[in-house]
Amino acid sequence: MAKFKVSKSVRNTVLVVFIAVILTFLFFKLFGSDVESLAKCMSSKGIIMYGQEGCPACIQQKELFKDAFQHLTYVDCRETPDLCAHVEFTPTWEFPDGELLVGKQELKKLADLSGC
Repeated sequence: MAKFKVSKSVRNTVLVVFIAVILTFLFFKLFGSDVESLAKCMSSKGIIMYGQEGCPACIQQKELFKDAFQHLTYVDCRETPDLCAHVEFTPTWEFPDGELLVGKQELKKLADLSGC
């Protein structure tokens, strides 16, 4: 049977990568994801997402938040149209100062605008 020798540099590289993966996993397990923190922060600041079932851009926006979407303040305009009288298009984000941001937004933009 043939023996393979692994150089020290290859072995050390594999070890460093393995440790980095473990540390990353532990960090997210202990501190939660950035997306979850963003959703919770936005909700605590009174930021509201208006959307509606079947809206492609709303679905894409929800997918960006993944499981953290449950932490956002969300109004479905088909279920509660009276709360959406000021909303022309969905998704629309409403900030506490009354500013409306229309359309699917990248998480970085929402984080920057919300201060989260």
